[in-house]
Amino acid sequence: MQGTNDPVVVSPVTPAKVIRSSVIYFVSFAALAAVAPYLVLYFESLGFNGQQIGLLLSLGPLIGLVAVPFWTGLADATGRHRLILMGGMTVAIIVYGLVPFLNSYGLIMVAVFTVAALSSQNYPLMDSATVHMLGDQKDRYGRIRLWGTIGWGVMVAIVGWWLDTNPLHTIFWIYSGMTLLNLLLVTNLQFEKKSESIPYFQNVRSLLRNRAWILFLVTAFLASMGMAPHGTYLSLLLQDMGTAPSILGITIMLSTIAEAPVMFFSTNLIRRFGSNGLLLTAMAVIGLRNVLYAFATDPWQVMALQALHGFTFPAMWIAGVNFAAEAAPKGLNATAQGMFGVVLMGFGSAAGNLVSGVLIDQVGLDGMFLSAGSVALVTLVFMLFIGRRVLANAKTAVSKA
Repeated sequence: MQGTNDPVVVSPVTPAKVIRSSVIYFVSFAALAAVAPYLVLYFESLGFNGQQIGLLLSLGPLIGLVAVPFWTGLADATGRHRLILMGGMTVAIIVYGLVPFLNSYGLIMVAVFTVAALSSQNYPLMDSATVHMLGDQKDRYGRIRLWGTIGWGVMVAIVGWWLDTNPLHTIFWIYSGMTLLNLLLVTNLQFEKKSESIPYFQNVRSLLRNRAWILFLVTAFLASMGMAPHGTYLSLLLQDMGTAPSILGITIMLSTIAEAPVMFFSTNLIRRFGSNGLLLTAMAVIGLRNVLYAFATDPWQVMALQALHGFTFPAMWIAGVNFAAEAAPKGLNATAQGMFGVVLMGFGSAAGNLVSGVLIDQVGLDGMFLSAGSVALVTLVFMLFIGRRVLANAKTAVSKA
């Protein structure tokens, strides 16, 4: 569906294009897997306390609240998607390569700020290019994105074993090397051309005025906030149980394996439940998973709970990307993806990380997981009884905006 009557001309979806997009996702998420699961451990090794770690983990998403809409909007308004994407990747390569030489809280904060301000747009732009390439086959997105899951799972296990015998700071150099490779792969990506019939900001205003679209984003925010504890603080839970870094790598690899069926059958899930149903399902599983983490007493129980991961972040991401792709007016694809991304990875992630960090200091790690799970389940009940009818009509309402 489109917001205008302009014809959408998309070149055929060829096997070469699908393979290229799949490889890009594999490499980009492999690079992320080298750093993201171990950031808490790295910050703790520098002597930072819970509130400092929470602030650092929240700073990036908070900056992204401004950076992602700015860069994706600029890309749609100017048609410079590829240049903006490659610029963001270059900044990330340089800054992450320098992080091991920074040993003060202030300098680390500057590095986090710089990457967030200049590179937060990378993943929404990659998603925008992918759904544009798929044309009217957007529900195939999940199977391409599955290769990102595979890349994450492979790399997180490798890095876990690597860290058993190598310094923790080397994760940043692994990231920079992988992202440099990806920089070479994205040079031929194609993006949707900007609309010449309706001004950019007129389309944006129409989208922002639609209450159904906003409610969908609010749901994504609350789900993301509930997901932050087990997405960010799982390493601390396992460390408190006395596990080695390799066990963390294996545990995260198990969650990655759980992603694969959801990604592979994403076309069927979207057609069966719709984006809204899939998002609410994720909310339920997020709450349950947090509560169960609170009562886990050994690494084997934590590993078993990773089977739930497929219906948390992967389900949310597939639902949001498909919803945004179908709802966006012509020429607003990257902007819509950016809006969803900034809510999921910005507002929700920042709030969840910050609140979780404070709760750890106040009620302990188990208390933090229990609190997060309880809030997520209460929120789910609210959305089911109050917002479900509006969300069910969101796509139609947004497409008419």
